[in-house]
Amino acid sequence: MELLKSLNSINSTVEFIELIEQNSEGLIDYFSITNYNEIINSKTEFHRLALKSNLLNNFNTKSDKVSAFILLVLNTSIRFGDRLVFQRYYDVLINNKIEKSLLIQSSSLFMLNVRNFNDFRSRFQEILIGLEDVYHLESDSKKDSISALVNYYSIIVGSFFEFAPEAVLEIKELIKKEYLSKRFTFLYENIINDICNIDLSIVANPIEQIQSFLDVFLGSIESTSYNSSIYLQEKDTDYSVHFSERKNLSDIILLNRTFYEPIKSDFVYYSLERGVKILEKELQLFAYVYSFGNMHKAKLTTLINATPDLISSHTVVDWGCGQGLGTLMYLQNKDNCANCILIEPSELALKRASLHIHKWNSNITTINKGFDDLVEGDFKATMNSSKYVHLMSNILDMDVFSLRRLIGNIELNFKGENYFLIASPYIDISKTERIDTFISHFEKSPSFKILEKITEKKGEWKGTNWSRVIRVFKADIT
Repeated sequence: MELLKSLNSINSTVEFIELIEQNSEGLIDYFSITNYNEIINSKTEFHRLALKSNLLNNFNTKSDKVSAFILLVLNTSIRFGDRLVFQRYYDVLINNKIEKSLLIQSSSLFMLNVRNFNDFRSRFQEILIGLEDVYHLESDSKKDSISALVNYYSIIVGSFFEFAPEAVLEIKELIKKEYLSKRFTFLYENIINDICNIDLSIVANPIEQIQSFLDVFLGSIESTSYNSSIYLQEKDTDYSVHFSERKNLSDIILLNRTFYEPIKSDFVYYSLERGVKILEKELQLFAYVYSFGNMHKAKLTTLINATPDLISSHTVVDWGCGQGLGTLMYLQNKDNCANCILIEPSELALKRASLHIHKWNSNITTINKGFDDLVEGDFKATMNSSKYVHLMSNILDMDVFSLRRLIGNIELNFKGENYFLIASPYIDISKTERIDTFISHFEKSPSFKILEKITEKKGEWKGTNWSRVIRVFKADIT
């Protein structure tokens, strides 16, 4: 709230930009979907940001932090259904030639240039197709796609129900039909059914009722129970019997193909949610490696080639390790790793990670937690180390944890020489800026050094159809 108040108190473009650039960590965390329960109380203050858009219409500086801020404001305006803020900052986006995300493109179909009901109705299928792409190609959860669709419906209810209730009911039935048909996987949520079941003719304030359902959905946090054991490993399964000896990453990709191909399913693939879902079933483990294994291998190869060989012993810390593919690839190519710390919220994936690497290095500590649940005591295994390699593959770009809290944990628990190996897909400027904001926090270290920096969209990474954001850097923490 205080950051928003400070932004709204400024009338100078220079000061506005300075505040954004000096508070990028705080702004990223504040506008995060995981912070929705706090920001929902700032709706009025957020709406006032519309009056400040003119300060950015031609800010005449290439600042990814400012571009990311504009995208964050637009994303939040979609979650709130705030058309004025969206319209003002969309103009800023266009004036400054900032790349539009899929979410912004899809939402512009109902947030901008809508003159009558026929405009809303004629764009219905195009909006759904666009939001399905958002879910599969861009977002870290269904929440962005669902909030856009719900606000599309809410705007129609507010604009037409009093004078043309039959038109609103037509849209309601279209949404329900698509929900039941299961053609669009982002619609597989009870909130869609709940909103369609609201009797608009009885409820005194249907828009308020719709928004209350949406607020609860967006503010919900996936509950996960964790296993506190410091060593978890998969045992006595049909898969584990294949690991009586070392297997490299290529072997594991082939093995997962053998398990998954006879039972391959689109439903299982979509349940991975672009690889960011906390995995709960073995089929998902197979599907993940089958679908993303070769892409990860290619990115990890770039990371490891950019990392110097460390002569002295060191600790590998794999943040959001999944099935341990990053640590495995590192151990295949680098020597002198004394021990490995694996951090992962999915107990099932964490056990498999230990299985994958235990023949390469048996000195493993497992931490079955999400990043925001970590405490100082979780890192007792680091007490005798002074050199660390942090693997952060497909994690820093995700809008599912506090960046400030993660940085605080690293600074508190990993004193000494640190190497950070970061990889993610290229999604948009705001996702990449989240990574670069993390990195910029460590630039104050005298030993700070960028060892590799690559940003390539789809079509730019030669020989592949993938995108990549690669960052490798060194920093001492004292």
